[in-house]
Amino acid sequence: MSLIITSNIGVDDVETSNVFKPFSYQNALSNTMRIPKNSEIALESAKINKNSLMVVDRTNTGYGFYFGKPLADEETILNSATTPFRGIGGVGEAFREGKRTSRNTEDFASDLEASLKEIAYHPTLISEVGGVVDPTVDVAAVFPNNQFKGYKWTITQQTGITKHVGTDMKEGSWTDISDDTNNQFKIVDGVISSTAADGSTASSTNNGFCCQNREYPIAQNEGELVVDFSAANTTGPQSPFSIGLTRINTGKSIMGSEVFTPGSFRLDSGGGGGQAKQHFRRGCTSTVGAFFDICITRAGRSLFVYQSGTNANGDLCANEVVYYGGWNKNFGTQLDLSATMANDKYTKVKFKLVGEEMKIFLVNAGGDVLLCDFTTMRGTSDGTTAAPKNSFINPMNCAKWALYPQIWSIPRGSAKTFTVDYVQHYTNYPKYTDTRYSDYDWWGFCEEKGQVSQALEVESRPWNDRSKVNVLTDILVPVGVDASGFMDGYVPTLITAKSDQYGAVQTAGCNSQNAFGFLGRPITVASSAAAAQPITIESELVPTLSSGASLFVRLNNFTQNSVNARQGTLSKIVAHLPRFDNSGNDTGALYFSPNTPVYLDLNNSEDILINSFDVDIVYDNETFCTALNGKTIVCFHIRQKKS
Repeated sequence: MSLIITSNIGVDDVETSNVFKPFSYQNALSNTMRIPKNSEIALESAKINKNSLMVVDRTNTGYGFYFGKPLADEETILNSATTPFRGIGGVGEAFREGKRTSRNTEDFASDLEASLKEIAYHPTLISEVGGVVDPTVDVAAVFPNNQFKGYKWTITQQTGITKHVGTDMKEGSWTDISDDTNNQFKIVDGVISSTAADGSTASSTNNGFCCQNREYPIAQNEGELVVDFSAANTTGPQSPFSIGLTRINTGKSIMGSEVFTPGSFRLDSGGGGGQAKQHFRRGCTSTVGAFFDICITRAGRSLFVYQSGTNANGDLCANEVVYYGGWNKNFGTQLDLSATMANDKYTKVKFKLVGEEMKIFLVNAGGDVLLCDFTTMRGTSDGTTAAPKNSFINPMNCAKWALYPQIWSIPRGSAKTFTVDYVQHYTNYPKYTDTRYSDYDWWGFCEEKGQVSQALEVESRPWNDRSKVNVLTDILVPVGVDASGFMDGYVPTLITAKSDQYGAVQTAGCNSQNAFGFLGRPITVASSAAAAQPITIESELVPTLSSGASLFVRLNNFTQNSVNARQGTLSKIVAHLPRFDNSGNDTGALYFSPNTPVYLDLNNSEDILINSFDVDIVYDNETFCTALNGKTIVCFHIRQKKS
């Protein structure tokens, strides 16, 4: 029998050492050691020094960040226009792949801040500083009286908006999103017109254009988009066009054409869809058609309003908003735009975004005339009738947080022009680039990461499904803005454990109660009102700094075999070091000595010669435990197998 004592050698910088780290070292023998045939090996004892750093990975730092109106006790996530965004309190690709890392409290706070910035998607939180997108969120470790108390999350909404005038929208500021290369346009000082393939003004072709201004989205703080359509409108029966706002969609190859729509988008003319299929497929090569999130459309002589939503099949489609009727004191019947133009009545359209509520106005010489919204239409504007489902505009959900101006037109025998007056956006919101858009817009993230099903879950909730018409359960009142311009009632919420109320699927990976300091409280809503900026959340308990992870001793260069079922592979692990040592400690100097050593067969039918011992201290996923420092001593016992 042989007792083998191994240890690392103390060095000043373990990071630069290859063989002397406290969690991975090699002891070379001056003389070759002979191990008799039919031998077995076991751990006799181990002494390690484990620091008080947090050992973090995906199993203890997953959380959800919900930025919206908190859910009441009787409500579920179906009663919201947003969703918890998934965060992991760590950084780096290795961490995301499941590996562990050791962090002190301040470094971990920095990691939490970096992860929160990745999922702070609402435009009021998005700010660009010095060319870098830097959301207005912060996480810091708190040390009152020099004692670690926990973490403090700080979230600040911005309200300042800027007017981006049409004359500044130069050539190249609008993107061609037509599915036909023959559909072309030009822009001069905010005036957009159709062109022929040779660049001349198209006057006698049915080829039109569909273009999107990909610079800045309309701001939630009463931001406006105003477009003059008087030069595109005619008194004749054929003058099709649409003006509105749309999320940025990546190009997709469908039926030999490049289309710019969500992958789940399906035009549907039935079940209350009006004539959407006919309206939005004009001038299109593919059968997919044009896509808008919200728009006005002239088709024939009539004015239509469409919003994106879902149908009974769960498809994203163009849902008609029946704005006219007893609920609309301005438009009791559907508007005939050709007749009104003869009297020079309506010349412009104005979209105004107030929190989650979109309002649409037509503009004439007398000023703004409300076409449709939620508050007025649903609130019995004429004193007698409340608009039914599909007769008002639904809340702008989190897939529609960043909406950009878009215009679609078919010449139909005469040239048409549109003049963009302006769009108002948050002052510090970044100008669009396709290389970083997905970093701060949730819809862009979903498209890039192949997670559009998450967005479709939000968009198919009952209040956005045209087939659901129960007036008690299938309508959602949009959140507005308060007197200061902040999202009224929007409060940051941290979700640190799975919650059925906030979505079992959306919160399935939340497991950070101990690490964040919210033990027993999986849902933590900021207590301060939205009007009092910034809004903060603080740990309720001192977070658990010690690791709950067990350690294992691995002897790499011997012939024993074990099975790591977690990894699904064979292993060289010799023994388990539980979380607590023989004295009940889990940090500092720890000593482990098994009462009953477990011997592993070395599988040597002949004597074997050994000239080194290669020892690692690892987690169950066989990554190094970097939370060790100082001296590590591991003793092995080798004996011949008993007959």
